[in-house]
Amino acid sequence: MSRVVTPRYDLEMEDRRLFRQEYADYLKSMRQATGLSQEQLSKRLEVSSSAYGQYEGGIALPRHLVDFDLKFRYTIYSALRRARKARADAI
Repeated sequence: MSRVVTPRYDLEMEDRRLFRQEYADYLKSMRQATGLSQEQLSKRLEVSSSAYGQYEGGIALPRHLVDFDLKFRYTIYSALRRARKARADAI
């Protein structure tokens, strides 16, 4: 007897895939705004560069997404603030 996959299950899978991709795009755009490489940012976030690459590639999500996201936002905010200060000091 074959197992029937309900449309709801397919929708949930598609929603997860879309969320992973949207979150990956967000991570990449914010990282690029700071001028940091994936390796530099992964060190600041205390995750392996391969794990961060999977997050940014839409392959995986962090196990503790909320904790990761808070740390990511703080790291990005700090990097952007330092970059703005450096530009202002250069003027």
